[in-house]
Amino acid sequence: MLLTQLDRKGIATRTSPNRGSCSLDVSAYVRAVYPLMRTGPKRAAERERLSRLFVFYYLPAAPGHSAACAQREADGTATQYGAAEDAQESCSGFHQCAAMIASAPSPAWTARTHVEVQHWSYAALWNPIPGAEEQRSGLWSGFLDPSRSEAGQIVDSAKVVAQPADLRAWWYVYAPGSGVFLELGKRMVAPSKTMLLARLLREIQDVRLGSKEYVGWDNAVDRFLYARVKAATGIWSFLQKLDAAANGSKTCSDVGLTHCYPGTNVLQDEYDGSICRLGRALHYDTLVLTRSFNRPSVHASSEHGGTRIETRAEILDLTSNHTEHAAVKEAQHVWTHRLSLRDPEDLTRSAACEFGFKSNARPPSILACKNHPISWEHRYLEPIKDARAYLAAITPRAPRENP
Repeated sequence: MLLTQLDRKGIATRTSPNRGSCSLDVSAYVRAVYPLMRTGPKRAAERERLSRLFVFYYLPAAPGHSAACAQREADGTATQYGAAEDAQESCSGFHQCAAMIASAPSPAWTARTHVEVQHWSYAALWNPIPGAEEQRSGLWSGFLDPSRSEAGQIVDSAKVVAQPADLRAWWYVYAPGSGVFLELGKRMVAPSKTMLLARLLREIQDVRLGSKEYVGWDNAVDRFLYARVKAATGIWSFLQKLDAAANGSKTCSDVGLTHCYPGTNVLQDEYDGSICRLGRALHYDTLVLTRSFNRPSVHASSEHGGTRIETRAEILDLTSNHTEHAAVKEAQHVWTHRLSLRDPEDLTRSAACEFGFKSNARPPSILACKNHPISWEHRYLEPIKDARAYLAAITPRAPRENP
C-alpha cells in the first residue's frame, strides 16, 4: 500500500494512500507510529515530510481509517517493504544492471545510529518459500530465520542448539514507517552478499598477525566457506573470483563460483552462515545489504524494457543472545536489548520495545511492541498463501517505454 507519486505530491491532512477507497487521517497515523514524537504546530511540517518517506504498514489498525483500509489488497498483505529515499533507477541486461548495483552509493540512512526495521515470522508468514517448510509455524522457533549448518544446509531453528550459534543472525528489512528501531552499532555496508563477503575476507586478511585485532582463520571461517576457498586453490584466488563477480564484470559460473543463482553474480543463502561468522569475528554489530534483492541475470529477457533497481535493504543483526537456546528467550532478549521506539526527528528520545508475550503464547507474524499500540494491534497477519506469486507481485518493473 504505497503512496503513488501523485498522492505523494498532493498529500494533505486527510488523504488516500493508494488512490482506492481507503482513506485515513495521515497526521493521526504518523503520531500513532511515532508515539514519542514531540507534538505542536512546528512539528506539522516534519509529520508531512515523514509521511512522504515511509510505507503505511498498519492500515487495518490506523486511527481514523475508512472501512476499506481493513481489506487486504490484491498482493495479499497490508505490509510492504520500506520505501526508498533514493531516486529509482532502471537498467537493461546483466552487465549494466550488475555494474549499477555494485557501484551504488550507500544510502544516507546507513549512517544513522538507529533505523526502522521489520521482521517477519519465517514459518507463519512465508511458507512455502524453500527453506521454511520445516519451520514450526505457531512456535517461537518458527519466528526465527532458518539457520545454516557448517555445511551450508538449512537447519530448523528449533534445532539450533545442535549447531554453532555464530552462523545465524536476526534478519531485518529496512522499513521506514514501522516505528520500531534497531541500533546499527558497528556496521559494514555493501550492496550485495558477494561484495560483502569479499570485503569481510579482505579485512580478515589485512589484520596483522600478533595484533590484538588478529582473528585466527579457524575462528573466522566455517567449513562451508573453507571448502570453497580450498577448491579455488587459496584465499587470494577465491577473492579474485569474488571481486570479478561482485563488480558485475562476470557471472559466478564465468569465474567458477558455486552456490549462486543461475546466470547471476548473486550468492545463494548457503553463504549466510559464513558471512555471519566472519562479521562476528571482526566484531561487527550489524551487516547492511543495500541492493541484495536484485538478481541481474544473463537469462533475463529485455522484451519488456528495463528492470528497476530494487532498493529494499536487509540488515543482519549479529548481537542477539545465542546462549539462550530457547527461541522465546532469545526473542525476548532481542525485544528488550535491540529494539526500541524513538522520535525519528530526535533519536535520543526513546523507550524499549516491550515484549508483552507469554512464553507459551503464539508468536507474532511481524515485529510488535506491547507499548506501541498500532503495531500490537497488527501483530497477527494471515499467512501468504502463494509466497512465490507474492514476491513476484511486490518486485516492481520499470514501465515499458512507448515506441
